[in-house]
Amino acid sequence: MIQKIGPGFVLIKTGYLTINTVEESINKTLALLSRPSEFAQIISVKPICSMDQIFFGADQAQEFFTQNLGITSSIPLEFLVRVTAQRQLKDALVLAGLKQGKQSVCLVFYSNSKDRVQQAFKKFEELFEFKEKKNLLEENCKQNFSDLCFLYNISETELNVINFKNKTKALQSLVLERIACLELNK
Repeated sequence: MIQKIGPGFVLIKTGYLTINTVEESINKTLALLSRPSEFAQIISVKPICSMDQIFFGADQAQEFFTQNLGITSSIPLEFLVRVTAQRQLKDALVLAGLKQGKQSVCLVFYSNSKDRVQQAFKKFEELFEFKEKKNLLEENCKQNFSDLCFLYNISETELNVINFKNKTKALQSLVLERIACLELNK
């Protein structure tokens, strides 16, 4: 799915990926989009509960980084801290980090050029065996609901106050709030 955010475009895919060497996989992915205002990332789906979380994290990373207000020194790292709502990079890396072997991942490609985003994903498919699985984030949110609440420090009271009939939607909304609040918690 490609969506326009800010001055650029983000392409997001979810699915399964087998990683032989974590560092090599990350470096090859980062090299796909290496201009200062763009990034390519592979992250674990474990801390992610919706596509909106990815889009919002990418938008926040792009906006704060280009205004020199970022928490980190590079836009790919800025995306990690934003999407996981963590001020500490080491915490974001633990949450969104990859491991060796087969795992559920989210691929995120951001650039000011729609063509560059599409080309980066095609190149990624040439480099890695990626099997797309739609609705993976929704499944993750339902299966790991309690873990996600714990991870983002979301209480039952907060879920009830949001007053959504669907607690999954309430959780997704509260995670977006946690991302937005990163700037308040300086």
